[in-house]
Amino acid sequence: MSPIFSQQTWASSLALRLKKGVERRRCSLIRMLAGQHKDRLIGERSSNIIWIVGDGRSGSSWLQHLLMDSKDYLGLFEPFHYFNPALADFQLNVYQRPGSENRLLEKFANDVFNLNVLNNRVVEINDIRTYRGVVVKDVFASLMAKWVLDRVCSKIRPVILIRNPIDVALSKCKLDNWVWGPNPARYLDIMDLRADHLDRYIEEILSTAQKDDQFLNYILVWCILNRVLIDQFSDGSGQIVRYEDILSQPVQSVTDLMVSLDIEFDDTSERFQRAIEKVSHVSDTGGVRNSKLPMEERWMKRLSSSEIDEALRIVDAFDLVPWCAGY
Repeated sequence: MSPIFSQQTWASSLALRLKKGVERRRCSLIRMLAGQHKDRLIGERSSNIIWIVGDGRSGSSWLQHLLMDSKDYLGLFEPFHYFNPALADFQLNVYQRPGSENRLLEKFANDVFNLNVLNNRVVEINDIRTYRGVVVKDVFASLMAKWVLDRVCSKIRPVILIRNPIDVALSKCKLDNWVWGPNPARYLDIMDLRADHLDRYIEEILSTAQKDDQFLNYILVWCILNRVLIDQFSDGSGQIVRYEDILSQPVQSVTDLMVSLDIEFDDTSERFQRAIEKVSHVSDTGGVRNSKLPMEERWMKRLSSSEIDEALRIVDAFDLVPWCAGY
């Protein structure tokens, strides 16, 4: 090994260790600040706990950052992700029937919303500031969200975010090295979920899953997750919003959302205006630019007309076409 290569390797290793050290100290400071403001953030006088729930690649990180930057909220990034050690023994997209018992999950959920789950991954998205509320976002909580809300404090304001399924599926295909959950047919093994929400869709789930088409599988998972969310939250217990509405009219959409949540909001603040154009840490600038193109132009770059028709047919089979923006 040459001396030059050794020096470069050593320098790179040192820089990486220093960077990790800085991040650990920053996360420790964020935890300390959250602890100092805990009574105000989750105490009796607090009503500013927002929980964004939706499928992966639905824009939930962008919406979370919008609220964090506009309201000085503490952001908790995907505490219900299986990366969290406390959930290591749980499957992705755990279904909990409202009224059922799960003491381990109930304890974890209460820990999350009492700010006791603040590992580096959960808090590293925050800037160091005085926090005035909490906004949590999750992509693996769709099948348990209603159950969690029945088991934790009533101050949580759920926001169900739905994005067009074809855009979601294409984004997941692009990031197929990420973990998106099981084959859709596996959801039929969850008997409570099957009985409560999927019985009338069994034939569609099995026939589509048997095609073993990655894109169609992601469409099918979108249908399963959002069918449950809409079934459970159409009673007004949560705000259901579309990503496309926020993208096209961010100021009006976020203002309307905050009004519906009874949270004071200044849509003229410079920080909020800057946040609209900010790319979330799990996105790429190309993806943000493409999301503003007409749907047909985005889709036809990667799909045939027959693939688009089949995707929309599956969505229609689940009675979810009204949530497929533009169709």
